[in-house]
Amino acid sequence: MKYESEVPVLKATLYYQNEPLTYTKLESERHPHPEPWFSKSLKLNDQDKSVKVKVPKDCKGYYVNLEDERGFIISTQFIEL
Repeated sequence: MKYESEVPVLKATLYYQNEPLTYTKLESERHPHPEPWFSKSLKLNDQDKSVKVKVPKDCKGYYVNLEDERGFIISTQFIEL
């Protein structure tokens, strides 16, 4: 994954689930059994502004957060597998 940033990015984190994410139809309904989120630190390549993302074999969905030196965080879209 490549990124652009005028401020140095210091940290990249993968967040993923091993079960499919489920959605409810009504706002008042809560997810009956939310699955835990797992996280994994990723290595940044400062030279070409990229992050190599390898998701675990049993991953069903994930997103990546990038954090810059100010503490600002930006996330990718959630990707379902």
